[in-house]
Amino acid sequence: MKILNEKDNPKLNTSWKIQSSILTKEMPSKEQARTISGFFFVRWLSGNRYTMPIAGVLNRYYNIPTEVCYVFANDYAELTKMRDKVKFIGIPKEKKNEDYQKLLDNIQRRYKINEAQSIEYFTLMDDAERDRIYNLYDVGLQK
Repeated sequence: MKILNEKDNPKLNTSWKIQSSILTKEMPSKEQARTISGFFFVRWLSGNRYTMPIAGVLNRYYNIPTEVCYVFANDYAELTKMRDKVKFIGIPKEKKNEDYQKLLDNIQRRYKINEAQSIEYFTLMDDAERDRIYNLYDVGLQK
């Protein structure tokens, strides 16, 4: 069991960095661990299948102090060697050609569908229909 540091860790200057430090070897101080929002900490932990058991226990015993929640989550991560399994890194969206993106946006507006469906619609359209949809919202009103 790791114990929280006596003095503040300068690398952990936001509550997001403090709560995500259970996946690294950085340890916050007791005062820093108190700044974590218990609700958002549990919500963040519930976003991954490896951290779901921690979130379940912390959700059940919601009234324990946040520094104790942090120590429990950190110990669980250490015991299960979860730091090697879990990575909370956002995946950047692919950049699409501006004309292609405009056409997909127009398809979404015209048929009131999501982006995945608009790509499917795009593959089903012929070139004449694609040109018509591409120019549909140029003026701001439907032609």
